[in-house]
Amino acid sequence: MNPLFSAKNILASFSMFALINAAQASIYTNVTAGSGLISPLGTLGVTSFGQHFVAPSDSLLQSFNFYASEGDRGNVSFVIAQWDGQKAIGPALFSLSNILYDAGSQHLGANNINLSLASGQEYIAYLTTANQPSPMANVFMESASNNGGLSGSFSALNSNGADPLLSPILST
Repeated sequence: MNPLFSAKNILASFSMFALINAAQASIYTNVTAGSGLISPLGTLGVTSFGQHFVAPSDSLLQSFNFYASEGDRGNVSFVIAQWDGQKAIGPALFSLSNILYDAGSQHLGANNINLSLASGQEYIAYLTTANQPSPMANVFMESASNNGGLSGSFSALNSNGADPLLSPILST
């Protein structure tokens, strides 16, 4: 067997595997229903809002968004972490700070995340006003008509300005 031919086959196989994996990129987002508003984020009662989910397959998470309907201008962070069934556990797998909510209807989240998800693993994507300079306030999040193909449910937490990864429980 020609060693060069064998190396080319291995390289071609690896390239095809990489392309197949790249093609499995998934975009997960809660889908706005416009049918109701959830308690305002950025108030004394709710400082974090998220969706926990189980990855349906080994995939690459590219984008995740939540939908704000109305509220007061300010900053929020977007975080993805593992979920143990009751709370976010760290460290954060992805985070983006100082996202400006400019009041009114707006998507809040991130694109170009490029985070590998393991099949069957539980995760949470959430927004938080914790540790934000000029945090947004009284922002009503829209309810969702479905979870974008993910199993799981929504969670809210009053972390009293603390990092939710350090908070004991995120209520479901």
